[in-house]
Amino acid sequence: MNNKLKNILVFFILSALMLTGFFIRLNNFVKSDMRTIDEVVYYRMAKQINVNFFDYNTIPYGQELSSRGRDLPKYFFEPLFKHPPVFTYLTAVAMKFFGNNMPTSVYISLLMGLLMIPLVYLLGKIAYGFEVGILSAFFMWLDPITTICSQKVWMDTTIAFFTLTSALFFVLALKNKWDFGFILSGIASGLAVNTKYSGLIITFAIITFSLIYRRDLFKNKHFISSLFLPIIMLIPWVVWNYKVYGINSISKHEEIMIFSRMISSKIWLLILLIGIITIYYFTRRVKAKNKTLTQPTANNSAQSKWTFIFSLGFVTFFFTFLLREQLFYSLNLISLPRSSWAQGFFSHETPIFYFGQLIEFSPFFIFGIAMLLLFHPNEKEESSFIRLTALIILLFFILWGNFQSRYILSSIPFLVVLSCAAFAGLLRKAENIKTCLLRSFLQLALTLCIIYAISKIFFVNYFLSYTNNACYF
Repeated sequence: MNNKLKNILVFFILSALMLTGFFIRLNNFVKSDMRTIDEVVYYRMAKQINVNFFDYNTIPYGQELSSRGRDLPKYFFEPLFKHPPVFTYLTAVAMKFFGNNMPTSVYISLLMGLLMIPLVYLLGKIAYGFEVGILSAFFMWLDPITTICSQKVWMDTTIAFFTLTSALFFVLALKNKWDFGFILSGIASGLAVNTKYSGLIITFAIITFSLIYRRDLFKNKHFISSLFLPIIMLIPWVVWNYKVYGINSISKHEEIMIFSRMISSKIWLLILLIGIITIYYFTRRVKAKNKTLTQPTANNSAQSKWTFIFSLGFVTFFFTFLLREQLFYSLNLISLPRSSWAQGFFSHETPIFYFGQLIEFSPFFIFGIAMLLLFHPNEKEESSFIRLTALIILLFFILWGNFQSRYILSSIPFLVVLSCAAFAGLLRKAENIKTCLLRSFLQLALTLCIIYAISKIFFVNYFLSYTNNACYF
């Protein structure tokens, strides 16, 4: 197939996925009756902003709920809402053009969730090739967590979109030596952090990757500028807070105070985790570099082999012992992940919560999590960046401790790409096996795996995601 025909095919596939995704998810939103309090908050603030541009608070809604006897957090009565305003202002623009009503308030969340489909295709194609790109787009369209978040007037798909955009521009800049790509990456990261402070994680991931793999980037003025752009873009919000709250503006922000307490209470665990990640990836980088400079020796080969075996053993232990229960539910076709409307439903979960929820929502993530934890000698820089970014996002929210699957939505695109890359890699290895019987058996097994994964995801979507009947999941 020539490139022109392939591009036309890709355009139609991605368009079909986005169009069907739009109508399915919008229909699910419209036909559902219950709304989370966050959805009403963003809808009401967007309406206020369309009347008064600077009326960015929840005071009227807070007073209304308080008059009914509802106990509310303090931030409901503050003159400025606790999160930066990008998502709410984008929602206000959508409502201004398409109607000042609840159905149009979901357009931004819906659009951002759908735009990740072509972006994931590009990321998968750049890192692993055309087939992985197409497969990644399909599973991004299918993903239950993304579907649920796209059907809510929540900011999570917006953060995930800007995070993915920042990562994609960084990879493009890295691969094509395109300096302006670093600047675009920084701008996207700035939009992410102006949606929610956790949007800064992608900048931290880029810095971590560059320190481990590409320290030469710190000599590039465009790259350095891109690292400061998110902070510079946050200045108008900081100034607005200062004008409203004065010198106490930091203490008025609940999210910043929670983050500070998390850092102070878990600082040693955080340092340990960062140290482990740094040593692990730095060791792999040194080994890869040495292998490009010298001929591989039997000793190096044996060392890599045993390292791989050790990491394979760890992955096996991780799934069969730590995730044993969740793996059972994942492999049970008619089992649904836990969800609820009760606040604090997941408040007593353990650090493995997110990994368990991921594979219960989609068994296909078993491939991605394995890919995340296995030793990969001589992998490409783009692959290392994707894995490192997914890992950092997951670790951050594990440390955060307030377990909700929507918080890790930013990691989903990277895990989708990793899952598709792992599956495609196994398929290629199966095809290269010379023994016909063994080759056919493995190909059949992998085909059955992906058929089961798709069937399970459709089941979860039909009975959970498409009902749009959950707040905590």
